[in-house]
Formats: sequence, structure tokens, C-alpha cells
Amino acid sequence: MVRCPRCGEDNQDDAANCRRCSQALRGGETGFNKLRNDLNAQSLWLLRLVAYIVDTAIVAVVGLLLALLAYVPLMLGSALSGQWNWRGAWQIPFLIGAGQVIYFTVMESVQGAS
Repeated sequence: MVRCPRCGEDNQDDAANCRRCSQALRGGETGFNKLRNDLNAQSLWLLRLVAYIVDTAIVAVVGLLLALLAYVPLMLGSALSGQWNWRGAWQIPFLIGAGQVIYFTVMESVQGAS
């Protein structure tokens, strides 16, 4: 017996369609097999991965440059006075992460992709 994926009706083993709802019991490739064999879908995900890596690098470089501009006075003050003035230096990774979230949100809403 073959069970219908739509209505759950038990059908004969050689049936092509469900006798209750006419759902095709044996069709073409679906789900993971279709995605695995579709080269267009594979190339799309590869391009999206490359775009994500490039975008992350751009945001990280811009974030680091902005962080350096913000912390240059602290570095100079620490070097000249000998005191530790870097109280907010731990925030740099969080600020870069926030920049990435903002960047990807804006790019997705404006262009539909980054």
C-alpha cells in the first residue's frame, strides 16, 4: 500500500494517483534530491556565499577604520601619559557586528540581496 502525502489515503502499490484526492503518488524529483541535482540552485548558493564573504570583509574594513579613527586619541593619550585609557576598546567587535547587521538589513530591503 502507498499512502497519499496529501490526504493519507491508502492506495494500491501500482497506483499513479490517489483514488480519493487525485494527488500524484509518484512524481518527479522533489525536495533535497531536486536541489542537489539542480546546478542553477548550486551556483546561486555559491554566489551568495561569495557575496556574503565580500560584504563582511567590506564592513569589517570600514568598521576597523572608523574604530581606529575613534581610538587614535586614546592611543596617543595612553602613550603620552602612561595610563590605560581604553575603557571602551572592547566594544570594537560589537560595533563592527552591529554595522554588519545594519548593512545587511539595508541591502536586503533596498536591493533584495547584498
